[in-house]
Amino acid sequence: MRLLCQSDDPQIKTIRYAFFDGDNIGNTIENLLNNGRVQEATYLSESIKLAIFQIELFIKSTDDTELIIAGGDDVLIKYNTEKYNHTFLEKISKIFSKHTGLSMSCGVGENVSQAINNLANAKQGTKGIIKYTNYEEEVQNYPMKQTKLYIFATSDDPNPYINVIAHCEVNYPNLNEIIVIGITADRGKTGSEMTKLHKLKDNISNQLENLSKGKYLKKKDEDWETMDLQIEVADCQRYSKLKNININIKVFGYQDL
Repeated sequence: MRLLCQSDDPQIKTIRYAFFDGDNIGNTIENLLNNGRVQEATYLSESIKLAIFQIELFIKSTDDTELIIAGGDDVLIKYNTEKYNHTFLEKISKIFSKHTGLSMSCGVGENVSQAINNLANAKQGTKGIIKYTNYEEEVQNYPMKQTKLYIFATSDDPNPYINVIAHCEVNYPNLNEIIVIGITADRGKTGSEMTKLHKLKDNISNQLENLSKGKYLKKKDEDWETMDLQIEVADCQRYSKLKNININIKVFGYQDL
């Protein structure tokens, strides 16, 4: 669809529609209720309302966009593609994820019907993506270019690494791999360094697993003990999402740097 801007100097702009829908919302709330976690289900419901409200504020404060629908966990907008690209759409999804810990899928089309169909296609595949129709934008279907995070290992305590991973997952799109790096001056000790990194990888994975369940691993002497943790359901969802990121390890010698 081509529209003329209303100005003394008309400019051509291209309008697209984007339909967003939260992923696995019903199943998540149902699982919480079935497990007797009514308060957490209530909190998640309120978090979804807050997320949609914040998205409304964001759209209404952004030029060349229009909010058409915002309710439940659905958002329908139209926007100027000459001015905004996938980064703008990702910002909307990130607002939802920030408040709920859950992802949003999005379908984009030249009209509302196309946007709805593309949203349905996005839901059938890998959730949390932006699905386009227009051939010029088809190459931008997400996930696109994947992001890798490299971390130098300095301790077997998983918590500093988890903090870094959580920060990068929010601020960098499509983070799908973490590479934990060890460095040794003695090539003969490469094996022992690999053993340390494997242990660290296990510690990170175990801590994420516990945090996603509202628990916490605390080191006591040489062992780890599990503690109950007061944590919001949205935070549990975020840690659960981090569990899906691949963690790999690699050892370098100083001479190879």
